[in-house]
Amino acid sequence: MQFSVWYALHLAEVDDAEEHGELADVHETLGILMDMTRTLGPRHTLATPYAHTLEELLDLVAALGDEAAAGGETARGDEAEAADEMAAEFDNEFGRGERLEALVDVLAHYLDFLSETDSWRASDANFEASYQVLDDTTFADFRTGVLGALFAALEDAPVVPADAQLQALHQLPIITGVDGVLDWIGRGKPVTGTGGLRLADIAPVAALIDHNVVGKKGASAANAGDADMEMALDAMLGRPHSAGEPAVVGSMWDDAPLSTWWIALSLTGILDVGNTVARPGVAAARWRSADAAEHLAARIDFIDQYVQEWFENEAELDLEATPHVLLRVLTMLASAVTPEVLPELGTAAITDLVDEELGFELSFGASKKSGTVLSHLRAAGLVVPEPAADGTERFLVPEALRPAVRRGFLPSIASLMQR
Repeated sequence: MQFSVWYALHLAEVDDAEEHGELADVHETLGILMDMTRTLGPRHTLATPYAHTLEELLDLVAALGDEAAAGGETARGDEAEAADEMAAEFDNEFGRGERLEALVDVLAHYLDFLSETDSWRASDANFEASYQVLDDTTFADFRTGVLGALFAALEDAPVVPADAQLQALHQLPIITGVDGVLDWIGRGKPVTGTGGLRLADIAPVAALIDHNVVGKKGASAANAGDADMEMALDAMLGRPHSAGEPAVVGSMWDDAPLSTWWIALSLTGILDVGNTVARPGVAAARWRSADAAEHLAARIDFIDQYVQEWFENEAELDLEATPHVLLRVLTMLASAVTPEVLPELGTAAITDLVDEELGFELSFGASKKSGTVLSHLRAAGLVVPEPAADGTERFLVPEALRPAVRRGFLPSIASLMQR
């Protein structure tokens, strides 16, 4: 089969071949999917898999898998036996989410094959529509259960008066510190060749955001890691974090809170950071605008970028636990912005429910990392702990900050689903 030849060459070319399915398994799965498609009627074929065909095919797989999991029998008779067996096998081995992910992956590669070999016999619009079905099917698995309830609640954007938002934003050191760093920079300040703060400048700039860290030549990045570990343990145990002695770092990039803030300043254009000098950027005037609407918009844009940057920090690690960490942080923030969803449960309980729902095994590493990110967001004032009915804590975003924080992590949901 031409697809098998194409897929074998594809495996040889990609960097992440280990994450792809084995050739024999992919070939067999595609064959079964073709057999299943024939049971849908004469209008359906995978020779040119139109969107309506993929929709009905994946609906059939999901329905058969649900019936198999429930111990029921399909009503389609012998003609769907192969489909029933496949769906049950995927359910038993992976669970529904990974089954859909595996099937969508095979179909996505098949669409790539049709496109790259000029075997697609319909329009580009039809091709895009078919790909959209696969995306929507993957996303649909995140729209069920606890996670689905959280994300559905996020669609109702909270309405908060502008003056209340500004008042809340001006309580945050990461916001008030922006004026401080602009005053400090003046017309320009020298930076390192990587665009980071010089060692002598780390402590005074970090103090602008109430962050306790100093730069010292030759210091190990492990020092900042130890401080992160303490913060994570405090968050996991629900106890307040005491800053204690300053973290000592050999580079600004070793300190996540400061470097995240600095990057957000650069990406929003408040600072123009080169490889020798940092200057006020094109957005600095907007930040200090006397116009109330511009004033608020600049701060919301900054919070948006700042929150996104925490997800980027974790996503760039691209470790085995990275998707788990990102989903945990998303769950924590989603539950912090939507207190009306499962109001009786603390953040840890909600996170555990989502872990179970998506088939994640208990992982201390993922818990520690997500707890660290939560601790940093708590230190920044973006989340605060409140007593929950289950005797634990529910981290909540202050109501007036919810529009800005919500906007900051919504793009990360779409990005994570693509992963």
